[in-house]
Amino acid sequence: MKKKYKRLLKRYKKQYKKYLTWKNVKIGAVVLVILILIINTNSDKTIQEEIVPEKTVKTVEVIPFSQWSPDDSREVLATVASSGEVDILAEVTGTIAKTYAKIGDEVKKGQLLANFQLANDATQVAYDNAVRSMEATRISVMNSVSSSQISLQTAQQSLAQTRLDEAQNYTEVFEQLKTKARNSETTASNVLDWADRILRASPRFRYSDDVTRSQIGSNDSIKKQDTKNMVELLVFEKEKLPTLPVFQLKDTDFIRYAQRRLDFLEEIQAVVRNLDDLIRRTALSQNFTSTNRATYQIEAETFSASIDAAILTLETQIEAARSENQRNRLSILTAENAVRNAEAALELTQAQADSSTSTAQSSLALARASQSDLQVRAPFSGTIAGENITDYDRVTAGQTLFTIVSGDVEPKLKAAVTRDELKRMQSAPEKISVILPSGIVKAIPNFFVAGKMNGLTQKINVEFPLDSKEELFVGSYVKLLLPIKNGIPNLLPISAVSFEPSGAEVVVIDSENIVRRKQIQTAKIISDSIEISEGLEPGELVVRFRNRVTAGEEVKIMNN
Repeated sequence: MKKKYKRLLKRYKKQYKKYLTWKNVKIGAVVLVILILIINTNSDKTIQEEIVPEKTVKTVEVIPFSQWSPDDSREVLATVASSGEVDILAEVTGTIAKTYAKIGDEVKKGQLLANFQLANDATQVAYDNAVRSMEATRISVMNSVSSSQISLQTAQQSLAQTRLDEAQNYTEVFEQLKTKARNSETTASNVLDWADRILRASPRFRYSDDVTRSQIGSNDSIKKQDTKNMVELLVFEKEKLPTLPVFQLKDTDFIRYAQRRLDFLEEIQAVVRNLDDLIRRTALSQNFTSTNRATYQIEAETFSASIDAAILTLETQIEAARSENQRNRLSILTAENAVRNAEAALELTQAQADSSTSTAQSSLALARASQSDLQVRAPFSGTIAGENITDYDRVTAGQTLFTIVSGDVEPKLKAAVTRDELKRMQSAPEKISVILPSGIVKAIPNFFVAGKMNGLTQKINVEFPLDSKEELFVGSYVKLLLPIKNGIPNLLPISAVSFEPSGAEVVVIDSENIVRRKQIQTAKIISDSIEISEGLEPGELVVRFRNRVTAGEEVKIMNN
């Protein structure tokens, strides 16, 4: 067996030696290197394919320009009240002996609600107090009325002085406007005569013979003829310029007078520019030397500068006149409003004085006449909605004892709103709505301001008449939806606007959903929004959050 294996081993060695040559080794090495390169190449491609990120498209929120409002409505709580709600006040100062009604009781007209303790010595005390109160009330109302009268006189004097000052300022500004407008006529006439003399447009210079001037514009006959026609038309228009009426001058007369002369100057300015261009492009010759050209260019530049100065002066004076007109009206209107407010305050003070005096007189009369128990009775049939006293309470004259509600009247809503909310409610085109307990939303056609601003809460009480068949409990709460749109269509949130060194800008989405930067002009800032004056067309899609996108990238618009 061993011999057999030895023979086989020798035979295999001979065969391997046959194939194991340097040529075969080189071929094997080359094949091995190629296999290694192929494996590395495929591996690099696989890695490269793995690290290439997939393209993602951002989803952005957009706002169609001129279709956005920062707030549409606001919820406030309102209290259900009765339009027939009346407070029953104490007529005199004293101690309550006994009460006969509780909250929720149905009472009839004249029904006894409470009574005071026996008067005896208390009657004399009440009488003395009423006398002192009457005297204090008289002094107080006299001081209040006198103070209101002084305020009214001050406001009237201020109005008279304002009218005098504004009349003086008004006259001064419009007289300056008239003077500047007349001065501009001299400048316009001088420049027009110069152009007319060169082009011989009007009969005054048509037959003058000046060889040098005739060379101007000879190489551009079309432009020269157009400029000549313009001069001829301006000479005719000069005689047709409007004049100021002699009597009953209005601010519009002054402004129209100055504006027409401003337009006339701008037309002459175009003529000077044309002539300056014709002079510069006129070929030099024996009849038109470089010295001639320089002379006429200096004249053209001088006249152009004088026209520019006259135009700037007149534009400034016209704008000043318009501003003065508005300021004049505003100042007088403010002073007139101050007089009206002082008159209203005087009327209110007099009414309060009459009421206070009447109340003091009533207290005095009751104190004088009180000889037996005083009784508090229901003024009409209804339901007791409030009880502010109990047995043996000490009350003062004018203090609220009970609140009674008539049962045969419609309910009303009471709410407190800020001054800004009230202003927007008054200007909003939409109606106010109430959410009833059943969930039904009902429109309320109108509302009434029911009081002054509360100094602590800075809110104003407003009442809303309610015509509803649904049973509402007095004292319960409902929600009101107050429309408070600001009515400004060209608003954008501040988050959509970027303030760059070159100016304000937004980013918009074009028809291919590509982000584009766009320059805009901004106006005033209103709360968390900003008014856009120029740069955007209605309906353009503006990205709401400017910092979340980059110009040039493709995005997807979020569905609202």
